[in-house]
Amino acid sequence: EELTDRLKGILKAYPCDVGVLKELVQNADDAGATEIHFIVDPRNHPTHQLLSKNWKELQGPALCVYNNRPFSEEDLEGIQRLGIGSKTDDPTKTGQYGIGFNAVYHLTDCPSFITNGDTLCILDPHCRYAPEATKENPGRIIGPIGAEERSDFRDVFPCYLENLFDLTSATMFRLPLRTQNTSSISQRRVSYTEMMTFMNLLAYEAKEIILFLNHVKTITLSEIKGDQLTEIYSVTAQLTPHDEAERARLTNHIKISKTLETNQIEWLGITYSLIVQEHGLRQEKWLIHQCIGLQRSTSEEVPNGKSFGLLPRGGIAAKVSEKSESSKFHFNKRSEPRHKAFCFLPLPVNTGLPVH
Repeated sequence: EELTDRLKGILKAYPCDVGVLKELVQNADDAGATEIHFIVDPRNHPTHQLLSKNWKELQGPALCVYNNRPFSEEDLEGIQRLGIGSKTDDPTKTGQYGIGFNAVYHLTDCPSFITNGDTLCILDPHCRYAPEATKENPGRIIGPIGAEERSDFRDVFPCYLENLFDLTSATMFRLPLRTQNTSSISQRRVSYTEMMTFMNLLAYEAKEIILFLNHVKTITLSEIKGDQLTEIYSVTAQLTPHDEAERARLTNHIKISKTLETNQIEWLGITYSLIVQEHGLRQEKWLIHQCIGLQRSTSEEVPNGKSFGLLPRGGIAAKVSEKSESSKFHFNKRSEPRHKAFCFLPLPVNTGLPVH
């Protein structure tokens, strides 16, 4: 009850909307993934050979989320802290498998994933689905997955889309959609129609989401139709090798800075171009500046924000040109879309400025 109450409290702070999917983008970026792929699987899978009797409730429609990075031991440890989070003291992370991941309980009662092709991790706050789950250990890690497990539980593993994705050195999350009112965490049901609405909203924002990410360069949205993977939308970000190196230099500077008081962090700023390509739609060129630290332009004493979890970090993105499939680059008109405030990802706040 303590755990489910904690999760219910977290869900009150996170509306059940497209922000749940954006949290997963954030997590993938922090893990160092360069690609994330959202797949709606509307199918009902076989229920004969499963991990437990109740597991059949998880064999229906689901959201699957692929990223091309495996879990580290630290990640596995962190994600098991249900309702707590794991990265609150690391300013280089925007939420890697921390408290934000718990937003997925808006969609599901039992998130699980296969990582590196041989480890299955089940998070089960109800202790209803994972074999031998207890209130002290509300879940289960099964691995390395061998031929015996794949035979004994043969209806489980196809749900992780191993026939469509190579999960070696990668991770596939499976979030079975909550379709019944049996949850102690949330009474909200999530239909296939609502899930597709979230996907469409994510597609609408994806070209903004990708601007300030550190690693993710490709966001793809798809649906399983029949047994085929059908793409809905994709967006990619392209940088020159020099600009890649500059971003890496900033990341390393931030890692070093996390040991310092915030008023002792030496200023470092980088400016680079980013080409954002929407599949089959348009290409945009953005000029981006990111920086951290303080420039010593005044003798005024600067307070230390470290104890408050603050960091003197900022960024700005200006679109300088765009083209569609049928036109050349042209400069933006003054009536271009509203520009937002970001906390790495776009916030629902229009600033009135001509830049993000």
